[in-house]
Amino acid sequence: MKTLSLFVLVSALSVMACSGSSTTAKEVQSIATVGGCPDGVTSSEAGNIYITDICSGEVKKVNSDGTVTIIVPTGQIDDADGITSVTTDAGKEILYVTQTGTDPDSGEIISTDGSIKKIDVDTGTVTELVDNSVITNPTGIAADSSGNIYVADQSGAVYKVPVDDAGNAGAPVDLTATLPAGVTIDAPHGLTLVDNSDNSVTLYVTDQGVNNNNIIKIDVPVATEPVITEVTPPTPASAEEGKFNKPHGIGRDKNGAIFVADENNNRVAIITPNGNVVTFAGDNAGTAGDESGDPNTSKLDKPRGICVDNSDAVLICDYANAKVKKVLK
Repeated sequence: MKTLSLFVLVSALSVMACSGSSTTAKEVQSIATVGGCPDGVTSSEAGNIYITDICSGEVKKVNSDGTVTIIVPTGQIDDADGITSVTTDAGKEILYVTQTGTDPDSGEIISTDGSIKKIDVDTGTVTELVDNSVITNPTGIAADSSGNIYVADQSGAVYKVPVDDAGNAGAPVDLTATLPAGVTIDAPHGLTLVDNSDNSVTLYVTDQGVNNNNIIKIDVPVATEPVITEVTPPTPASAEEGKFNKPHGIGRDKNGAIFVADENNNRVAIITPNGNVVTFAGDNAGTAGDESGDPNTSKLDKPRGICVDNSDAVLICDYANAKVKKVLK
Protein backbone atom coordinates (compact mmCIF):
# COMPACT_ATOMS: atom_id res chain seq x y z
CA MET A 1 0.00 0.00 0.00
CA LYS A 2 1.32 3.46 -0.87
CA THR A 3 0.28 6.80 0.60
CA LEU A 4 0.41 9.78 -1.72
CA SER A 5 -0.20 13.51 -1.82
CA LEU A 6 -3.85 14.66 -1.77
CA PHE A 7 -4.90 17.76 -3.64
CA VAL A 8 -8.55 18.51 -2.98
CA LEU A 9 -10.59 18.25 -6.14
CA VAL A 10 -13.66 20.46 -5.94
CA SER A 11 -15.10 19.45 -9.28
CA ALA A 12 -13.32 16.43 -10.67
CA LEU A 13 -14.31 16.67 -14.28
CA SER A 14 -15.85 20.07 -14.93
CA VAL A 15 -12.58 21.56 -16.15
CA MET A 16 -12.18 18.98 -18.88
CA ALA A 17 -15.73 18.22 -19.96
CA CYS A 18 -17.26 19.85 -22.98
CA SER A 19 -20.86 20.88 -23.31
CA GLY A 20 -22.89 18.18 -24.98
CA SER A 21 -21.30 15.33 -22.99
CA SER A 22 -23.96 12.63 -22.83
CA THR A 23 -24.51 11.03 -19.44
CA THR A 24 -27.55 9.01 -20.53
CA ALA A 25 -27.48 5.61 -22.20
CA LYS A 26 -29.86 5.02 -25.12
CA GLU A 27 -29.51 1.29 -25.68
CA VAL A 28 -27.53 -1.72 -24.42
CA GLN A 29 -26.62 -4.18 -27.18
CA SER A 30 -25.12 -7.64 -26.85
CA ILE A 31 -22.70 -7.76 -29.78
CA ALA A 32 -20.99 -11.12 -29.20
CA THR A 33 -21.01 -14.22 -27.04
CA VAL A 34 -17.29 -14.82 -26.64
CA GLY A 35 -17.28 -17.66 -24.08
CA GLY A 36 -14.74 -18.18 -21.35
CA CYS A 37 -13.88 -15.28 -19.05
CA PRO A 38 -13.74 -11.97 -21.00
CA ASP A 39 -11.76 -9.55 -18.89
CA GLY A 40 -10.14 -6.76 -20.91
CA VAL A 41 -11.34 -4.97 -24.05
CA THR A 42 -9.84 -2.45 -26.45
CA SER A 43 -10.91 -0.85 -29.71
CA SER A 44 -8.20 -0.11 -32.25
CA GLU A 45 -7.80 2.98 -34.39
CA ALA A 46 -9.54 1.10 -37.22
CA GLY A 47 -12.40 0.11 -34.93
CA ASN A 48 -11.40 -3.52 -34.42
CA ILE A 49 -12.40 -4.97 -31.05
CA TYR A 50 -10.02 -7.21 -29.11
CA ILE A 51 -10.58 -8.91 -25.75
CA THR A 52 -8.60 -10.98 -23.29
CA ASP A 53 -9.80 -14.20 -21.68
CA ILE A 54 -8.27 -14.35 -18.21
CA CYS A 55 -9.16 -18.03 -17.71
CA SER A 56 -7.75 -19.47 -20.95
CA GLY A 57 -5.14 -16.79 -21.67
CA GLU A 58 -6.54 -16.36 -25.17
CA VAL A 59 -6.72 -13.03 -26.99
CA LYS A 60 -9.75 -12.78 -29.25
CA LYS A 61 -11.05 -10.48 -31.97
CA VAL A 62 -14.77 -9.68 -32.04
CA ASN A 63 -15.77 -9.38 -35.68
CA SER A 64 -18.44 -6.98 -36.95
CA ASP A 65 -20.88 -9.87 -37.50
CA GLY A 66 -20.51 -11.04 -33.90
CA THR A 67 -18.25 -13.98 -34.68
CA VAL A 68 -15.04 -14.42 -32.71
CA THR A 69 -11.54 -15.10 -34.01
CA ILE A 70 -8.75 -16.31 -31.73
CA ILE A 71 -5.67 -14.13 -32.25
CA VAL A 72 -3.54 -15.77 -29.54
CA PRO A 73 -4.43 -19.34 -28.50
CA THR A 74 -4.16 -20.70 -25.00
CA GLY A 75 -0.71 -21.56 -23.69
CA GLN A 76 1.14 -18.39 -24.64
CA ILE A 77 -0.17 -15.95 -22.01
CA ASP A 78 -1.13 -16.86 -18.45
CA ASP A 79 -4.05 -14.91 -16.93
CA ALA A 80 -4.39 -12.38 -19.78
CA ASP A 81 -5.93 -9.29 -18.20
CA GLY A 82 -5.59 -5.70 -19.47
CA ILE A 83 -5.26 -4.93 -23.17
CA THR A 84 -4.58 -1.87 -25.30
CA SER A 85 -3.89 -1.34 -29.00
CA VAL A 86 -1.36 0.76 -30.87
CA THR A 87 -1.39 1.41 -34.62
CA THR A 88 1.99 2.04 -36.21
CA ASP A 89 2.65 4.67 -38.88
CA ALA A 90 2.50 1.85 -41.42
CA GLY A 91 -0.99 0.86 -40.22
CA LYS A 92 0.06 -2.29 -38.36
CA GLU A 93 -1.96 -3.11 -35.24
CA ILE A 94 0.00 -4.02 -32.13
CA LEU A 95 -1.61 -5.20 -28.91
CA TYR A 96 -0.14 -4.96 -25.43
CA VAL A 97 -1.54 -7.40 -22.86
CA THR A 98 -0.82 -7.70 -19.16
CA GLN A 99 -0.14 -11.17 -17.81
CA THR A 100 -1.36 -10.73 -14.30
CA GLY A 101 -0.59 -12.71 -11.16
CA THR A 102 -4.11 -12.89 -9.75
CA ASP A 103 -6.71 -15.60 -9.43
CA PRO A 104 -9.37 -14.78 -12.09
CA ASP A 105 -12.26 -15.63 -9.74
CA SER A 106 -11.21 -14.20 -6.38
CA GLY A 107 -8.91 -11.45 -7.63
CA GLU A 108 -6.38 -12.46 -4.96
CA ILE A 109 -2.68 -12.22 -5.80
CA ILE A 110 -1.45 -15.80 -6.21
CA SER A 111 1.97 -15.22 -7.76
CA THR A 112 4.41 -12.59 -8.97
CA ASP A 113 4.69 -13.87 -12.54
CA GLY A 114 3.27 -10.72 -14.09
CA SER A 115 4.67 -9.38 -17.33
CA ILE A 116 3.61 -7.37 -20.36
CA LYS A 117 3.23 -9.13 -23.70
CA LYS A 118 3.42 -7.57 -27.17
CA ILE A 119 1.30 -9.10 -29.92
CA ASP A 120 1.64 -8.60 -33.67
CA VAL A 121 -1.98 -8.93 -34.82
CA ASP A 122 -1.03 -9.88 -38.40
CA THR A 123 1.06 -12.87 -37.37
CA GLY A 124 -0.19 -13.61 -33.86
CA THR A 125 3.41 -13.54 -32.65
CA VAL A 126 3.73 -12.97 -28.89
CA THR A 127 6.88 -11.49 -27.38
CA GLU A 128 7.68 -10.24 -23.90
CA LEU A 129 7.90 -6.45 -23.73
CA VAL A 130 8.47 -6.14 -19.96
CA ASP A 131 9.41 -8.90 -17.52
CA ASN A 132 8.35 -9.27 -13.88
CA SER A 133 11.49 -7.87 -12.28
CA VAL A 134 9.74 -4.61 -11.30
CA ILE A 135 6.07 -4.88 -12.25
CA THR A 136 4.78 -8.06 -10.62
CA ASN A 137 0.99 -7.95 -10.89
CA PRO A 138 0.02 -5.78 -13.91
CA THR A 139 -3.64 -5.29 -14.73
CA GLY A 140 -4.83 -2.12 -16.50
CA ILE A 141 -2.74 -0.83 -19.40
CA ALA A 142 -2.83 2.07 -21.86
CA ALA A 143 -0.50 3.69 -24.40
CA ASP A 144 0.05 7.38 -25.07
CA SER A 145 0.45 8.98 -28.51
CA SER A 146 4.23 8.52 -28.34
CA GLY A 147 3.88 4.79 -27.76
CA ASN A 148 4.84 4.82 -24.08
CA ILE A 149 2.99 2.35 -21.86
CA TYR A 150 1.26 3.02 -18.53
CA VAL A 151 0.41 0.12 -16.24
CA ALA A 152 -1.59 -0.35 -13.04
CA ASP A 153 0.17 -2.88 -10.81
CA GLN A 154 -2.32 -4.33 -8.35
CA SER A 155 0.52 -4.85 -5.92
CA GLY A 156 0.16 -1.11 -5.24
CA ALA A 157 1.73 1.14 -7.87
CA VAL A 158 1.21 2.79 -11.25
CA TYR A 159 4.11 2.73 -13.70
CA LYS A 160 5.21 4.42 -16.90
CA VAL A 161 7.18 2.20 -19.28
CA PRO A 162 9.08 4.27 -21.86
CA VAL A 163 9.08 2.68 -25.32
CA ASP A 164 11.54 3.84 -27.98
CA ASP A 165 10.97 4.24 -31.73
CA ALA A 166 12.18 0.69 -32.31
CA GLY A 167 9.56 -0.67 -29.92
CA ASN A 168 11.97 -1.53 -27.12
CA ALA A 169 10.89 -0.93 -23.52
CA GLY A 170 12.99 0.94 -21.00
CA ALA A 171 12.98 0.57 -17.22
CA PRO A 172 9.55 1.07 -15.58
CA VAL A 173 9.15 4.33 -13.65
CA ASP A 174 6.93 4.25 -10.56
CA LEU A 175 4.68 7.31 -10.83
CA THR A 176 3.39 6.75 -7.31
CA ALA A 177 6.66 6.21 -5.43
CA THR A 178 7.84 9.45 -3.86
CA LEU A 179 4.89 11.75 -3.20
CA PRO A 180 4.03 12.79 0.38
CA ALA A 181 1.16 11.40 2.40
CA GLY A 182 -2.47 12.13 1.64
CA VAL A 183 -4.11 9.66 -0.74
CA THR A 184 -3.93 5.91 -0.21
CA ILE A 185 -3.42 3.74 -3.28
CA ASP A 186 -4.00 0.13 -2.35
CA ALA A 187 -4.92 -2.07 -5.33
CA PRO A 188 -4.88 -0.05 -8.60
CA HIS A 189 -6.52 -2.05 -11.35
CA GLY A 190 -8.09 -0.36 -14.40
CA LEU A 191 -6.38 2.47 -16.25
CA THR A 192 -7.15 4.87 -19.08
CA LEU A 193 -5.37 7.99 -20.26
CA VAL A 194 -5.74 11.32 -21.99
CA ASP A 195 -3.02 12.84 -24.20
CA ASN A 196 -2.85 16.58 -23.54
CA SER A 197 -1.83 19.28 -26.02
CA ASP A 198 1.29 20.17 -24.00
CA ASN A 199 2.56 16.56 -24.31
CA SER A 200 1.61 15.77 -20.73
CA VAL A 201 -0.59 12.78 -19.95
CA THR A 202 -3.53 12.41 -17.55
CA LEU A 203 -4.27 8.97 -16.14
CA TYR A 204 -7.47 7.73 -14.50
CA VAL A 205 -7.08 4.63 -12.34
CA THR A 206 -9.54 2.44 -10.46
CA ASP A 207 -8.48 1.38 -6.96
CA GLN A 208 -10.06 -1.87 -5.77
CA GLY A 209 -8.75 -1.62 -2.22
CA VAL A 210 -11.56 -2.76 0.08
CA ASN A 211 -11.64 0.57 1.92
CA ASN A 212 -10.86 2.65 -1.15
CA ASN A 213 -13.16 1.64 -4.03
CA ASN A 214 -12.39 4.96 -5.67
CA ILE A 215 -10.93 6.60 -8.76
CA ILE A 216 -7.55 8.31 -8.79
CA LYS A 217 -6.32 10.92 -11.26
CA ILE A 218 -2.60 11.17 -12.03
CA ASP A 219 -1.33 14.15 -14.00
CA VAL A 220 2.02 13.26 -15.57
CA PRO A 221 3.79 16.49 -16.67
CA VAL A 222 6.65 16.44 -19.15
CA ALA A 223 9.41 17.56 -16.79
CA THR A 224 8.07 17.61 -13.21
CA GLU A 225 6.70 15.15 -10.67
CA PRO A 226 3.23 13.60 -11.10
CA VAL A 227 0.29 15.15 -9.25
CA ILE A 228 -2.22 12.81 -7.61
CA THR A 229 -5.85 13.75 -6.91
CA GLU A 230 -9.04 11.89 -6.07
CA VAL A 231 -11.87 11.87 -8.58
CA THR A 232 -14.07 10.05 -6.09
CA PRO A 233 -13.47 9.77 -2.32
CA PRO A 234 -12.45 6.49 -0.66
CA THR A 235 -15.42 4.55 0.65
CA PRO A 236 -16.12 1.05 1.94
CA ALA A 237 -17.69 -1.25 -0.64
CA SER A 238 -21.43 -0.69 -1.00
CA ALA A 239 -24.20 -1.30 -3.53
CA GLU A 240 -25.58 2.14 -2.74
CA GLU A 241 -25.64 4.30 -5.87
CA GLY A 242 -22.74 6.70 -5.86
CA LYS A 243 -20.40 4.21 -4.19
CA PHE A 244 -18.21 1.74 -6.02
CA ASN A 245 -17.76 -1.91 -5.10
CA LYS A 246 -14.63 -3.29 -6.76
CA PRO A 247 -14.29 -0.85 -9.67
CA HIS A 248 -12.56 -2.74 -12.47
CA GLY A 249 -12.10 -1.21 -15.95
CA ILE A 250 -12.28 2.49 -16.76
CA GLY A 251 -12.70 4.53 -19.95
CA ARG A 252 -13.17 8.14 -21.01
CA ASP A 253 -15.22 9.50 -23.89
CA LYS A 254 -14.33 12.39 -26.20
CA ASN A 255 -16.35 14.84 -24.07
CA GLY A 256 -14.55 14.02 -20.82
CA ALA A 257 -17.07 11.74 -19.13
CA ILE A 258 -15.56 8.80 -17.22
CA PHE A 259 -17.11 5.31 -17.37
CA VAL A 260 -16.35 2.68 -14.74
CA ALA A 261 -17.09 -1.05 -14.76
CA ASP A 262 -18.37 -1.38 -11.18
CA GLU A 263 -17.93 -5.14 -10.94
CA ASN A 264 -19.60 -6.14 -7.69
CA ASN A 265 -22.46 -3.65 -8.22
CA ASN A 266 -23.15 -5.27 -11.63
CA ARG A 267 -23.30 -1.96 -13.44
CA VAL A 268 -21.42 0.58 -15.50
CA ALA A 269 -21.27 3.88 -13.66
CA ILE A 270 -20.56 7.27 -15.13
CA ILE A 271 -18.79 10.11 -13.38
CA THR A 272 -20.55 13.21 -14.67
CA PRO A 273 -18.81 16.51 -15.40
CA ASN A 274 -19.88 17.85 -11.97
CA GLY A 275 -18.30 14.87 -10.21
CA ASN A 276 -21.45 12.86 -9.41
CA VAL A 277 -21.44 9.06 -9.76
CA VAL A 278 -24.61 7.60 -11.28
CA THR A 279 -25.59 4.32 -12.92
CA PHE A 280 -25.19 4.36 -16.71
CA ALA A 281 -26.11 0.74 -17.54
CA GLY A 282 -27.16 -2.12 -15.30
CA ASP A 283 -29.27 -2.30 -12.17
CA ASN A 284 -29.18 0.45 -9.53
CA ALA A 285 -29.78 -2.22 -6.89
CA GLY A 286 -26.76 -4.23 -8.02
CA THR A 287 -28.84 -7.15 -9.29
CA ALA A 288 -26.93 -9.51 -11.58
CA GLY A 289 -28.51 -10.60 -14.84
CA ASP A 290 -28.26 -10.64 -18.61
CA GLU A 291 -30.67 -8.19 -20.21
CA SER A 292 -30.01 -5.82 -23.10
CA GLY A 293 -32.19 -3.17 -24.73
CA ASP A 294 -33.57 -0.44 -22.48
CA PRO A 295 -30.70 0.75 -20.25
CA ASN A 296 -33.14 1.35 -17.39
CA THR A 297 -33.96 -2.37 -17.25
CA SER A 298 -30.65 -3.74 -18.50
CA LYS A 299 -28.65 -6.13 -16.35
CA LEU A 300 -25.00 -7.13 -16.26
CA ASP A 301 -23.14 -9.79 -14.32
CA LYS A 302 -19.70 -8.74 -13.08
CA PRO A 303 -18.68 -6.28 -15.80
CA ARG A 304 -14.89 -6.01 -15.96
CA GLY A 305 -13.18 -4.62 -19.04
CA ILE A 306 -14.45 -1.37 -20.53
CA CYS A 307 -13.40 1.06 -23.23
CA VAL A 308 -14.88 3.77 -25.44
CA ASP A 309 -14.72 3.06 -29.18
CA ASN A 310 -14.27 5.39 -32.15
CA SER A 311 -18.02 6.08 -32.33
CA ASP A 312 -18.01 7.08 -28.63
CA ALA A 313 -19.99 3.98 -27.68
CA VAL A 314 -19.03 2.13 -24.50
CA LEU A 315 -17.80 -1.47 -24.87
CA ILE A 316 -18.09 -3.81 -21.87
CA CYS A 317 -16.75 -7.25 -21.05
CA ASP A 318 -19.77 -8.76 -19.27
CA TYR A 319 -17.60 -11.29 -17.48
CA ALA A 320 -20.02 -13.75 -15.90
CA ASN A 321 -22.27 -13.73 -18.97
CA ALA A 322 -19.26 -14.37 -21.25
CA LYS A 323 -20.39 -11.59 -23.59
CA VAL A 324 -19.22 -8.30 -25.03
CA LYS A 325 -21.84 -5.57 -24.89
CA LYS A 326 -22.10 -2.10 -26.35
CA VAL A 327 -23.86 0.87 -24.79
CA LEU A 328 -25.04 3.57 -27.19
CA LYS A 329 -25.49 7.10 -25.91
